[in-house]
Amino acid sequence: MSQDNSDNFIGGLLAGTALGTVIGLLIAPRSGKQTRRVLKKSADAVPDLIEDLSTSVQFHADKLSHTT
Repeated sequence: MSQDNSDNFIGGLLAGTALGTVIGLLIAPRSGKQTRRVLKKSADAVPDLIEDLSTSVQFHADKLSHTT
């Protein structure tokens, strides 16, 4: 897989995640208070997700550089 395809995949993955989150919030059957609680928990998990994504991207970049 070329670097351009990897960039497109990651961009699409992030865009899809954001879009899914927004749609989920708009159609959620929860009250505002419950939704805020869920959003706070999700926001607290973001740093861990970013770290995992960064590690994964670094791993794939290293793997790609070794194969070329």
